[in-house]
Amino acid sequence: MLHLLCFTVTWIAILGFLWSTFVSFKKGVTHLKTLHQIPCTQCQFFTGSYYLKCTIHPQIALTEEALSCTDYCDRSDRDSYSSARSH
Repeated sequence: MLHLLCFTVTWIAILGFLWSTFVSFKKGVTHLKTLHQIPCTQCQFFTGSYYLKCTIHPQIALTEEALSCTDYCDRSDRDSYSSARSH
């Protein structure tokens, strides 16, 4: 009887560990997908400097708050605008 109890408890512990690992992995993948949507590196105000990442909103640059940044301006728009003005 004791062997059956130990066997059952061991398998419950193993399955619990596997389940928590799966849930953590799934949450991590979801979080990474969210982080990959942050548009800062494509913004014309992004400097890439460690000290000043963004000239408009340095406190939210490269964070999840930047997903709703109202001052985002695509860098390619600036490049196409400046090349159109130079002609």
